[in-house]
Amino acid sequence: MKNTIVIILLSLVFSFGCSKKSSSIPADHNDEALILNADFYQHPEEIKMYNSWQANAETIKKCAFAQTAKDSCSIKDSPLIGIGKSNLSVEDILNKTMTSNPIYIDTFRAVLNSMPKESLMMFGSVNAVVISERILPSYYTYQSGAIYLSASYFWKTPEEKAAATPKRDFRESFGVTLQFTETSDYVKNQKSIYQSSRAKYRTNAELGPMLIRLIFHELAHANDFFPKNFYNSNDLDISKSYYETTDARWEKEQVISQKLKSNLKSDIMLKLGEVLFQGADPTKRDLDTTAYVVVEEFKNDVASDIYAYSTPREDLAMLVEKNLMYFYLNYTSYTVFIKYPHANFEIPENYTYPIAGGIKNKIADPRIKERTRDVLEHFFDVNFAERVIGSLDDLKSTDIPEDADWDKIEQY
Repeated sequence: MKNTIVIILLSLVFSFGCSKKSSSIPADHNDEALILNADFYQHPEEIKMYNSWQANAETIKKCAFAQTAKDSCSIKDSPLIGIGKSNLSVEDILNKTMTSNPIYIDTFRAVLNSMPKESLMMFGSVNAVVISERILPSYYTYQSGAIYLSASYFWKTPEEKAAATPKRDFRESFGVTLQFTETSDYVKNQKSIYQSSRAKYRTNAELGPMLIRLIFHELAHANDFFPKNFYNSNDLDISKSYYETTDARWEKEQVISQKLKSNLKSDIMLKLGEVLFQGADPTKRDLDTTAYVVVEEFKNDVASDIYAYSTPREDLAMLVEKNLMYFYLNYTSYTVFIKYPHANFEIPENYTYPIAGGIKNKIADPRIKERTRDVLEHFFDVNFAERVIGSLDDLKSTDIPEDADWDKIEQY
């Protein structure tokens, strides 16, 4: 069944102009998300620009609704937010933001104001920001140059939560037949970043860290294709469409994730990544792989997070996300692998989820620091990269042992 779903998804992706014939860029999660959010594209009437009185408001909106290479607008029609600017304000970002409900704008403004001002420059690589209840999962697409944020990150009341989370994430069933599962978390002051998602009511300050994490991730994808040193250079031809520009850069291997410093080495994990994140059917080897093997493979490789095994673009996004969450918000992170007694294990009620092992603060691993430094130098400059990497000096990558107590993970 999973294999059928993947085939359907890929065929739809190909029909939208992402096949090898019309584009050199391989399909990934963001292309699948574009397809799975098709319902969003059918209701443009629900989406309103924050600054609807600006002269080209309708053009900006139309560009954000581009689904195909043919629909992709020229960069001059809806320029990247950062073109020609050395700094960005919250208002610069809001002027290119559109949403299905104005209350999300108020929340977005508050969260943007809480972010360090220099981090807002990452929005320079974005054409527009779209927020809607019909978006799940969130994603970035080079065809429009925009990021699309699920309203499920913005709710503050039970009523808003009910309206903002109408469907399940299609990836929830991936990998359920394997002998393990994994969980990753960000922690600060012994509290999970996701704690507010279980609350009945929450404030902007409480939902902010979760939303900022998402923003850093999606902005990493945008900066991957449109780093500042490109969009503010003579190399950018604004008469070309977003699709044409990114496709040409991929052909010339100018996209940053195409040339990451050192690649992921574990063939076992790369194959499992296809199952966990792309919905591929597991092979016999996948089903025979125990949690203990996965723990060792992950510890010994240079991935900052298991999601890095999805695609090189996600590998890059996780490097950026995890490091900026520590650098700006002081959130540490860990990845833990849960062991099952066998493949196709049916989890009983009140299961204790025994830990096979894990690792905390893997971004402090010298090998990963070097990979992160290289990416941040491309995104920003050498000085910024040194500041981020330097902030890790007091952080230590530590193993989480087998059968660790869930309540004591932070102590390792």
